[in-house]
Amino acid sequence: FWFVAINVIINSIICGIVPTGGANLAYFLILSMLMLVVNTTIFWPPINSIIICIASYVIVVLIYSLKQRVDKFSILIEHGGAVYFILSAFSCLLAYTRYSIVCRDIERSVMIDEANDKLVEKNVKIKDQHFEIEATNRKLKVINESSQDNMAVLMHDFTSFSNTVKG
Repeated sequence: FWFVAINVIINSIICGIVPTGGANLAYFLILSMLMLVVNTTIFWPPINSIIICIASYVIVVLIYSLKQRVDKFSILIEHGGAVYFILSAFSCLLAYTRYSIVCRDIERSVMIDEANDKLVEKNVKIKDQHFEIEATNRKLKVINESSQDNMAVLMHDFTSFSNTVKG
């Protein structure tokens, strides 16, 4: 943060000190591009971009207010200041939008990860229940087979008994 802030402040001072003329537009455009690059490449909270931008505005306006000309602010606007003010404000808006989108994506990613963890836990529980059901099913099959065997023995004994009673 401080490296970028010092760089922007130095460029703001240069823009304020350079004599008014056609070359001043180039300095303001360079400063505009610096602000645009900083706000689109560095990921930080938007308040940092706003603080640096406002500090730059204050420095440029302060230096221009120290000049002895009557039309100092119209010269500032005509020689590139307006372009700088618009582009730097736009770059702050870009930084805010990008930060908001990334924060929203991170929140969604966290929610998806949490939901995925819950699904994994439920899947483990379902697998455990599946194994329990299979074990119980095997036990029931064994009980069913022994029950059928017992019924077959009982039926055989009953038919043998009934046949002996008949005769």
